[in-house]
Amino acid sequence: MKKLHKMTTSKPILALMVKAAEKSARIIRDNFRRSRDYEDKKSHIDIVTQTDLESQKKIHEFLTLGMKDLGFNDAEIGFVEEESGNNKIKHHNFIVDPIDGTTNFSSGIPFSCVSIGYALGQKIKIGVVFEPFSETMYWGEINNGSFVRSHLLGERRLRLQIKPMKTWIIGAHLNGLEVVNTQFAMYRKIYPHVRGLRNVGSLTLDLCFMADNVIDVVFNMGCYFWDLAAASVILNEAGGAIYDNQSQELKFDWVNTKKKYHLMACHPQIKKEVLSLYI
Repeated sequence: MKKLHKMTTSKPILALMVKAAEKSARIIRDNFRRSRDYEDKKSHIDIVTQTDLESQKKIHEFLTLGMKDLGFNDAEIGFVEEESGNNKIKHHNFIVDPIDGTTNFSSGIPFSCVSIGYALGQKIKIGVVFEPFSETMYWGEINNGSFVRSHLLGERRLRLQIKPMKTWIIGAHLNGLEVVNTQFAMYRKIYPHVRGLRNVGSLTLDLCFMADNVIDVVFNMGCYFWDLAAASVILNEAGGAIYDNQSQELKFDWVNTKKKYHLMACHPQIKKEVLSLYI
């Protein structure tokens, strides 16, 4: 196994986020396939586990204490969290998904991630995504690039490449009964022209895979701020873009933090090609 390069950063908030993700990942690994406790949220395909709640609590507490050690106070520290009914936007904001891929986790599929974004005011500056089973860390910072570190491939800077359509892999999510027929119809149009479609069960990891040239296009019709915040920095810094259902660059709603988004993500230079496949 290749030795990991030590992550070095002069940015204390980034270092704090990395440590928070690693601590949360231990909770996920420790509980994997040891508990099947979960509750339905909006439906039987939208669930929450006790591990989600434990992971979120650990991240919240660790980041709060760490920010205080850096000289900030409670009045400055805000959180947007998937499993919270009391999201508050302040000056330094963390957008947290404690487990993206909860269905995978609860079903015994070892493929999910911790996602933490940081925003100064309403501008997202840093994203950290950690896949706890392979111990793969993705991170990005506005104007400073995005990177991946893993046991298998070491540490690399991420840069999106343009590939021929016939080689594309599509991140093809299914997002509930109200949109599934629309998604099936769209994927039927796209499938003959590309190499394959994949639904890996984690939008956040799909976007990181795109930044790492594993997946070429991602579609989703039912995602949220916490699914996107961290990965959007990583993908944007690698040269990719996320578009809304009007084909405009996606903008986050900081008032309605539980807004549902429909999106397409790809390299900006292949956007017209992607749209031509299904419009």
